[in-house]
Amino acid sequence: MNEKSQKRKAASQNAAQHRRNNGGTQTGAQDKSGKRGIGSRLFSGVRSALGWLYAKIRRLFGLSKPESSKGGDEKPFAPADAAPWRWQSHGLTDVGRRRKINEDAFLDRSEIGLWMVADGMGGHHAGDFASSSLVEALSLVEGSPKLEIQAKQIKQCIEEVNGRLHRLASESVAGQIIGSTVVALVAKGLYCEVIWAGDSRLYRYRGNQLEQISADHSLMDELVRSGMMTAAEASAEGSGNIITRAVGAEAKLELDSIRFQAAPGDLFLLCSDGLSKELSDADIISHLKYGNLEITAQSLIGAALAHGGRDNVTVLLARPDAEIGAAASVTGKPAASPAVNDDPTTASMPPVSKPTDASDDDQITRFNLPPARRDDGDDITVIRLKSDKPK
Repeated sequence: MNEKSQKRKAASQNAAQHRRNNGGTQTGAQDKSGKRGIGSRLFSGVRSALGWLYAKIRRLFGLSKPESSKGGDEKPFAPADAAPWRWQSHGLTDVGRRRKINEDAFLDRSEIGLWMVADGMGGHHAGDFASSSLVEALSLVEGSPKLEIQAKQIKQCIEEVNGRLHRLASESVAGQIIGSTVVALVAKGLYCEVIWAGDSRLYRYRGNQLEQISADHSLMDELVRSGMMTAAEASAEGSGNIITRAVGAEAKLELDSIRFQAAPGDLFLLCSDGLSKELSDADIISHLKYGNLEITAQSLIGAALAHGGRDNVTVLLARPDAEIGAAASVTGKPAASPAVNDDPTTASMPPVSKPTDASDDDQITRFNLPPARRDDGDDITVIRLKSDKPK
């Protein structure tokens, strides 16, 4: 074999060795990659299975958000309190033992989650006209599933009634006030809002505790809140009978409102001052322990009459209940008070003597207008405090 043949043979052997080396390296890489791919897929499968099981358990116990059917279009998780709670309610009104005309009125619209109590003032049927005007207007409000929209509609409706009553009073020869207090409760599920002007109240009874959610628009409360007087001092001065806000008292009405959340088992009481001025908080609590709302309402009115019944008295009870059927439809007109004295708990009560003092009447004075008179001859006056004016 010559030198040239030896070189070609050596080159051929080197090339073969190079191919074997490259092939071996390539095969090793493929084996290593193959092993790594199998392990990765196995780990991924186990992780997916565990993730699915974990998500299943969280959904089973209600710990996770409901999955959206479309990516990027997931809706926020609705809390359990937003469930479609139904509300039970019952209201009563009574002329009392002293008045000749019932100037109170209430509205019970459980089907849309709206309850309202109004205490009219003005005399010569002006008061009952004012409170009835609120009932008639709010009975036409359309229901909305959103609390914000419903509350806004109610505020606008009350403001419209305020404008009509104020214009009507300004056109009268005597310039008498045609006005009314108002307190309204709006509920969507367990989310609520209270709207009010005057001293008609909203209470919440929870865990044997009674809480006044609204704040009276009265001179007494203004003085107490400002620190100028204690509650006892203001009450002794009779300032609790002077109202600083009322529907129809001025051209522009300033409503207050508070938004809050109810809880299962809560009981709400809307009432005129004919109840709150006759019964203490402890007295009211003692009558709120009945399970039946009708019996509770009759018991409260009977107690107010037994304590004197010096004014019209109205109570309206409402509570959330997820288990009851559809709420009864309401006509929207103030329900006539049943003959409370026919109830066994009050029928045997002796007649209460008529109080001689007239200090229990709400007073409303607008600037220099003469005071209005109720049909029983008692003066009422309404004032406006500077601190209540919008700044």
